[in-house]
Amino acid sequence: MKPSEEQGMFQFLLFVSDIYIAAWFQAPLAIKAPANDLHFLNRIAHYSVNPVVQKAALTAFSRHLWYLSEVIVGMAFFDSAVDPKQKAQMPVNMQEEKGT
Repeated sequence: MKPSEEQGMFQFLLFVSDIYIAAWFQAPLAIKAPANDLHFLNRIAHYSVNPVVQKAALTAFSRHLWYLSEVIVGMAFFDSAVDPKQKAQMPVNMQEEKGT
């Protein structure tokens, strides 16, 4: 490998081990999807190790947010990892978004 390729591979593996792998193992759990995706997006947004990797990850992940809706976000009510105070605020936020 060229030194530039080696450095690129190192940056990729650093991102995967630091950010991606936790989200990957939580992905099959549908109830955890809304909170998992929000947490993953937040971790990418605060990833300061390599701005190029951060931008590429944000761009790629943002293409996969099309499925989030009130129905899917509603699954967060059944996620034991979501704070009860957040769950209480969710219907209020949903009503504000609808404009009622």
